[in-house]
Amino acid sequence: MVSGLLNMRKAFTLIEIAIASVVLIVGLSAALSLLLVGLDWGREINLNTNVINTARASIDDVHLIDPSASTTAFETVEGYVNGLYVVRSAEAYEQEIWTGDSRSGWQQRSFDISGLPGFYANITVEIYEGVVGGDKMTGSKIFEMRGKYYEAQP
Repeated sequence: MVSGLLNMRKAFTLIEIAIASVVLIVGLSAALSLLLVGLDWGREINLNTNVINTARASIDDVHLIDPSASTTAFETVEGYVNGLYVVRSAEAYEQEIWTGDSRSGWQQRSFDISGLPGFYANITVEIYEGVVGGDKMTGSKIFEMRGKYYEAQP
């Protein structure tokens, strides 16, 4: 009698197969979701790197956006760089400094650089994604960077 029961138990039951299938499906789903999240992060990091490098390069070189633009003019230049729409604005350089001491108090004032040789500018670069036909309203602003620009004058 005992040997007959042992001979019958050579295969898995339907419930065991169902439970094993569920465990396998859950495990594969978790692994696939981790893979997809990793790919999404990779695309996001690639875009962020491209955006930051484009913004830095556009602060330093206006000719990336428009080869005919002046490097010593306070103006706004727009165009496509690295598949992104870039708006670069150059404004008069203003440097705020603090003067005074702890007894009389500190006061903020503007530092006049008009007498210094060279071209100084505050640069603002805005990066847009999905711009169609040069109209930045059709895209979305994804990044903004500010920087200082100096060019020596002969």
